[in-house]
Parts: sequence; structure tokens; C-alpha cells
Amino acid sequence: GLHAEMWSIAVEGVAENQGITNAVLPPLNDVIDLLATRNASARRHLPSLVVGLLIASALAAMGTVGYGLGLTKNRHRFAAATLCLLVSVSLWTTIDLDFPSVGLIQINDAPLLELHASFVRTP
Repeated sequence: GLHAEMWSIAVEGVAENQGITNAVLPPLNDVIDLLATRNASARRHLPSLVVGLLIASALAAMGTVGYGLGLTKNRHRFAAATLCLLVSVSLWTTIDLDFPSVGLIQINDAPLLELHASFVRTP
């Protein structure tokens, strides 16, 4: 709805002065296209097969380390804990980045909202 409103305001604004049409409409069209690209990329996620493979690989790596430590008499708990922590944090970060609107790592829409507020006409 906002795209249509912005477009109609721009077309109305350049109707009286055709000389500025090329200076106004193509950049506005680019803004609309960029927002559509941004929204599409926010909705696109890793395929379930890839996420499953990442989780299975993490479980296999930690299971192998646990099994290997169980076979030896000299257990390196710090090294095993460090590996488990690194694998877990890497997996969590990958999944959290895949969902930019939820989780700890979020994309903030404040700049877009401020820009929209600056365009709102006051009576």
C-alpha cells in the first residue's frame, strides 16, 4: 500500500514538470525494488535438509569425541568442553542468522520506520 501511495505522490508531483520525471521516478522505482528484495531475502531460509545435516554433523562430531574420550584413561575434559561449546555456538549462530526477525541477532526496522515517518504528510 505504501509503495502505491509513494508512486502516486511522485507521479502527481512530476505531472506538472515533465523535465524532472527521469530524476524522480527511476530512483523511486529502485527504492521499491530494493525493499522487495530485502523482504524476499528475509523470508528465505536454509533448506530443512541443510539444517538437518548441520545438526546431524554436530551430533556425530560430539558423539565421536565422547566415544573417543571414553576409550582413553586420560580424559581431556577442557578440550572436549571447548569443542562442544564451539560446535554448539556455531550451529546456534547459523540458525539464528537464518531467522533475522527472531532470536538474539535481529534486523532492526527503525531506520525504515523513521524514513516513513518523515514522508507522512501533516495536515
